[in-house]
Amino acid sequence: MGFSAPYREITIFENSCIHRAESEILENSFSQFVFDNADFNINTLDGHGTFHAMGGIHCVTPFTAIQREKKIPRIVEIKSASEVAQLGMVPVLSYNKHKSAGLEAITVADVEALRQLSGDILPTIPDLIWLYGKWSCSVGIPGWNGFMESITANMHYERSKVICLPFINAPPSNYDTILTSLLEAVENSKRCNQKTTFITFDQPLYWKARDIVGAADPTSDLKNVIVRLGGFHLLMSFMGSIGTIMSGSGIEELFKLIYAENCVEKILAGHAYARAVRAHILSHAALTKIVLDSLELDEKERDELDYYAEDLFNRPTIMTAADNNGVKSIHDKFAKGLVAIESRGPTAKLWIQYHRMVSLVKNFLEAERSGNWELHLDTIQKMLPFFHASGHFLYAKSAHLYLQDMRALSEQIPIDDYVKFTRRGYFTIRRSEKFWSGIMSDMTIEQTLMRSMKTTGGLTQGRGITDSTIASWTLGMVQLQNICEQIENFSGVSCSTTEQHVDMRPSRIARDNCDVEKLDMWLASHNPFPEKKELMSIGTGVMANENINCHRAYEIGRDMMTKIIGANFGSL
Repeated sequence: MGFSAPYREITIFENSCIHRAESEILENSFSQFVFDNADFNINTLDGHGTFHAMGGIHCVTPFTAIQREKKIPRIVEIKSASEVAQLGMVPVLSYNKHKSAGLEAITVADVEALRQLSGDILPTIPDLIWLYGKWSCSVGIPGWNGFMESITANMHYERSKVICLPFINAPPSNYDTILTSLLEAVENSKRCNQKTTFITFDQPLYWKARDIVGAADPTSDLKNVIVRLGGFHLLMSFMGSIGTIMSGSGIEELFKLIYAENCVEKILAGHAYARAVRAHILSHAALTKIVLDSLELDEKERDELDYYAEDLFNRPTIMTAADNNGVKSIHDKFAKGLVAIESRGPTAKLWIQYHRMVSLVKNFLEAERSGNWELHLDTIQKMLPFFHASGHFLYAKSAHLYLQDMRALSEQIPIDDYVKFTRRGYFTIRRSEKFWSGIMSDMTIEQTLMRSMKTTGGLTQGRGITDSTIASWTLGMVQLQNICEQIENFSGVSCSTTEQHVDMRPSRIARDNCDVEKLDMWLASHNPFPEKKELMSIGTGVMANENINCHRAYEIGRDMMTKIIGANFGSL
């Protein structure tokens, strides 16, 4: 390609990057931090050669708020390994918890009293238009993600920049390590002149971090810390709740029509994330077709929806559908149709309940992709009863605590930070040049730090895991990545994603339509909405006994929630 440099020059450049001054972040920016387990080779025979540390990233929105460096000072003398190791070393602090503080001092609030929600769990209006398009066989309508990306293509957004933080070389689950992570994020927030520090952890670490922040002294910097629960792992757990509630209902036979038998179990557990999302979305579309068949939409109503569903690329028109009284009326009619069908019996109620649970999955994804804060919180509130009913108690209590914290957020932090975080949608992170590209913060660390760490050229591929190697990789990676991007641009080689979403490709549209047709045919011979008083599996025809109450999961979960109101989270 016309590029060449001796290894010594590369080493000098890497050392110069490591020893450079930190990039200046402008005051109009918004910063948030994510920490997660960074594990490698932990199952060796003798325990040697393992790497078990806390990894972290710093997400800055917008990405233009990071001042570009004009010049990196050249260091001719290569620093020793011990000197490099010191630069990337984060000293681990010691934590001593106060008695009767932390989670023990936080009372379980009635989240329904904090914000009253409508009883119905429904698709959003853009989602309903997509479902109608699939039912009416509109030509060329893409998959759900492709449709949503298309109709939001002209909406304003801000991209984020992800900066890797030094690893904290200590067991991540220890309170000492979590405290160190919190204070490291606080110091970075101060350098950005941001008063509030937003930090995301997945559930096990979130619970301990919230305990530390809750027990902090009122004069401590930790009182300005807002701990967030990772949405990616929360959604995986919720899909696992769906699998638990629907176990034995016939959903296994349904999914086996379009997925290999061995992966259906993982889909229902929520572990095969991408496959699980697609399986639920296609099943949701197939069930909705049956619901729409029962509504008997008149010609005027169909013309109203056809106007939006067929005019896919008239984006401003589609985005105003929520303000159209005719569409609102159809949305209400759809809600009444769901209620009418679930009154046929417990089996019909179970499958309408499944339809509602998948609507929550899609609503959660829409909230994260589009940066809709209120939809994000409302969806989590409606998820809570299902977490309780399915026995996912760790996420039930963590999501409950997270929700009541976020409902009170406007009273705890400065208005500027609150507006950026919620109304501007900076709580979600966009790394692509698209509006419909926001992802959960804990998914961001998986796609950046963890993926880079374990792929070719990463920390664990062809490198050691000494302190100096770790420091060189994390501190020099940002600048070396910039060099790689410039060479790729110059030579016309790019690893970036296509501008067209995979759900908009003709091959994927055809495959999705074919799979939905398979589901339609199966459901036509295995009616999910029978008028029967007994609960039965539509896959096997086996009748459930009177002790099986999975069709009442939402009501049972709400009853379980009322029993813990007034208790403290430390006792749950």
